Amino acid sequence: MNILTLTILYIVITAQLFSATWIIYVAIMYCKNNWDDLPLPAKVLASMWLPVGLILDVILNILMTVYFLDFFILDWTLSNRLNRIRDTKTGYRLRHADYICENLLNPFDKGHC
Repeated sequence: MNILTLTILYIVITAQLFSATWIIYVAIMYCKNNWDDLPLPAKVLASMWLPVGLILDVILNILMTVYFLDFFILDWTLSNRLNRIRDTKTGYRLRHADYICENLLNPFDKGHC
């Protein structure tokens, strides 16, 4: 495989994983915010997706290491990485971390990152 093929494959896989992880995140945040009003079957189903979302988040965080060119290995989730980037980095890393937090994560969980 050449570098172009690998780059395209990385972009496609990362984008698909990001989308799947984000959809699970939105669903879990909705359930979290409405937990007291949910019937038991909905709580059980939502709880079953929590570990799946966490595993996908860890894998996505590993893939985003390449995107952010940020090889700090102690961040387990993408949210942790984004918080650290927002606190310590500048340039495109900070702009992209701010964009992801403000447009994709914080609207569903205020102050998530």
